[in-house]
This record gives sequence, C-alpha cells and structure tokens, in this order.
Amino acid sequence: AGLPVLLNRRHGEPVPELTEDICVLVPNTVESYLDALRRLTSDDDFRERLGRTAYAHAREHWSPERTEAKFAGIYRRVMESTPDKVCYDPARTC
Repeated sequence: AGLPVLLNRRHGEPVPELTEDICVLVPNTVESYLDALRRLTSDDDFRERLGRTAYAHAREHWSPERTEAKFAGIYRRVMESTPDKVCYDPARTC
C-alpha cells in the first residue's frame, strides 16, 4: 500500500515528523544513498514494513479528513480573532 521514503538527514534541527520508523534518513553522500537503495531493493521485509508504517503514519496524521479539520480550526481561530475586520455575510451586506 505505501512506498518507502528515502531522504537525506537534515543538517541542524531535525524535522520531528521524519523519524527512522517511517523513512530512511541518510547522510547527504552518494555512498549513503547507494547503501540505502541497496538495502531497500534487497530486503523485501524491511522495504514492505517501512512502506506500511509510513502509509499508516500518513493516514493517521495527514489524511484528508484530518488535514481539513486542522485547516478549518485555523480558519475559525483567525475569523474569531478579527471580528471587526471580516465580513461574515456572504451577500456582502455588512
């Protein structure tokens, strides 16, 4: 169902949602990418497990329904914090 993800390890502050249980993080070198690609192409269990885990994580955290709810919440908070600056009437009679 899901595909494994291979990324270079970010310098500095890591990206918290990119953990090694959902993707392969490698140093930004040709050798590191080559080693990771070799493992992904030769270890079916690892590749399939990583893909399934990444897919489940994405569905849990970034499904369309969840993303829509997050954006709606952000929009609602913005609208509530600026009542004098926003016209809520779709007919524009305000």
